[in-house]
Amino acid sequence: MSTDRYDAVVIGAGGGGLAAAARLALAGLKILVLEQHNKIGGYMSSFKRGSYTFEVSLHNFDGLDPSIGMNTPVFKQLGIWNRVKNIRLEPAFNAVYPGSFFTIPAEPALYQNYLIEQFPHEEKGIRKFFVTMEGMKTALALMRHHQEKDYIGLAGTLLKHPRWILPLIRYAPGTARKLLDDHFSDEKLKTLVAWLACYGGATQHKTSAAVLMGMIAAYHYGGWYYFEGGSQSVSNALGEVITENGGEILLSKLATRIIIKDGRARAVRTQDGSEYACRYVVSNANAPATINQMAGREYFTKKFLNKMDALEIGPPCVCVYLGVARDYRKYFKGAHTIVMSERWTVPEDFDMMVDSEPHTTDMILANYSVVDSTCAPPGKNVIVLVAALSYDYEKGWKKQESRKKYNQLKQDVAEILIRRAEAHLPGLSEHIEKMEVATPLTMERYTLNPKGSIIGWGLTSLNRLPARTPVKNLFLAGAWQSVGGQSPVLASGLKTANKIIRQQ
Repeated sequence: MSTDRYDAVVIGAGGGGLAAAARLALAGLKILVLEQHNKIGGYMSSFKRGSYTFEVSLHNFDGLDPSIGMNTPVFKQLGIWNRVKNIRLEPAFNAVYPGSFFTIPAEPALYQNYLIEQFPHEEKGIRKFFVTMEGMKTALALMRHHQEKDYIGLAGTLLKHPRWILPLIRYAPGTARKLLDDHFSDEKLKTLVAWLACYGGATQHKTSAAVLMGMIAAYHYGGWYYFEGGSQSVSNALGEVITENGGEILLSKLATRIIIKDGRARAVRTQDGSEYACRYVVSNANAPATINQMAGREYFTKKFLNKMDALEIGPPCVCVYLGVARDYRKYFKGAHTIVMSERWTVPEDFDMMVDSEPHTTDMILANYSVVDSTCAPPGKNVIVLVAALSYDYEKGWKKQESRKKYNQLKQDVAEILIRRAEAHLPGLSEHIEKMEVATPLTMERYTLNPKGSIIGWGLTSLNRLPARTPVKNLFLAGAWQSVGGQSPVLASGLKTANKIIRQQ
């Protein structure tokens, strides 16, 4: 049993946990991070197979433009701004729908002009839509001024854009569908503009308008980015900040219990029986496990529990990681992703998409060699296929029947997705040197996220759990407290740490 006393013990070395720990360590607190996996990062990580390095999850990172991006001050406050190499993306991505191939610009002015070129009959609505987005851009700029305590800049932005709040008042409380209907009549245009909503695990019919507006503004105004070395480089940079400032990171240490005495979090116990006393506990683990198992529901208010129980677990996915002995970069037309849909009409319920078949489900083709030359040998590519398929597909992927049937189903699904990808990447199956397939069950095993969720709670609402729980000195950080996605979880960890720092 450990008798060391820490200022804070952070459970989980995903993005939210690492960000919280880095900020606390920079503030001079004695920090311990407990991670159940054998490496840090959670979904913000990579793995190697032979000469190929595979990105686990990141496609795009938003808001790192020095002048506008909301995440620039986040990186600076976390001490990693000069520790990672940002790669700015232009164009943003490709989108394929029946009979159409679009290459979407990242710059908002170019994006607006491109949409007008593709949908000239919708010019008036498109221009109106970008005026609405300017309001959201201003909201993000004000938040950045506040983060940086730049009150002169905040006042200047308010004076320059006095009517910024009007679009938010009008649209933010509603759905993305309402936002789109008020600007466009063409259903194809609505589907194309709303594509980002799928990252949030909901369709335009259920996604909050504020979520879609925030995503569009954060990316198109704050910048589309990737990192040399992938998201693992961000996690490693945070790990360096933690250890260089006296913090400790223990790997293969599964936290099993949060010790609560007199209504206050006092220590964390791990599976091996070790116990780490502390003044604060920050859980980056999934909220249901944190509340229901590690702490115990009896310590929380009915209001808090009702709020948590009402939230929906976000969707999973299937990833097929391919090391390919051929250069397919030209097929990606300057972007590194192609999003594919077999239909223009999006179901009102996202579950209908996730529960569909591998032959028809939406998928993403990502060629990381387009943006990062370090992930594969010259002339070869790292390509990842990502598809929306349920945790319960084929009765839980047939794993309960037998391991052999589970592995065969994984292989069958991968082959279907590869054949679909060959419509855009000819001969792909003939050039595969390495392949790994990750199902929702794989995601659950590595992250412990219920049903392998890739974003924590779904993004049908922004009404999240507070960072400060009803248990004194027990805090939450990451996708199960904030919204999912790598930039939001970093911001969540930072905000949680700042709450603790202000409490000192």
